[in-house]
Amino acid sequence: MSKPLPGLLALYGLASLLHFMHNAEYLSAYPNLPAWLSRSQIYGVWCGITVLGLVGYTLYRRGRAFSGLSLLVLYTSLGFDGLLHYNVRHLPRIVR
Repeated sequence: MSKPLPGLLALYGLASLLHFMHNAEYLSAYPNLPAWLSRSQIYGVWCGITVLGLVGYTLYRRGRAFSGLSLLVLYTSLGFDGLLHYNVRHLPRIVR
C-alpha cells in the first residue's frame, strides 16, 4: 500500500488545491457559502487541512501506521466534506 500512497496523496492534494482556489476566486458566485467567508480564510482552511495530511503521512512513514492513517482518513474526509456546498439546483453559472 505504501508505494502508491505518495503519488495518490500528491494527486489528491493538487485536486484539493484547485478546488479551494476555485472557491476562493469565485467566492461571490456561490450562493450556499456564508457571506462572512473571505478568500484568505478559504486558503487558510486549505493549509490547515493539508497540514493534517502531511502530518498523517509523516507519522505513517515513521512507523506510526494507525495514527498516520487515521489522520489521512480525516484529511481525505474533510476534503470530500468540502464538496457539500455544491448543490445541483444552485450551481453558479461559472460551473454550468
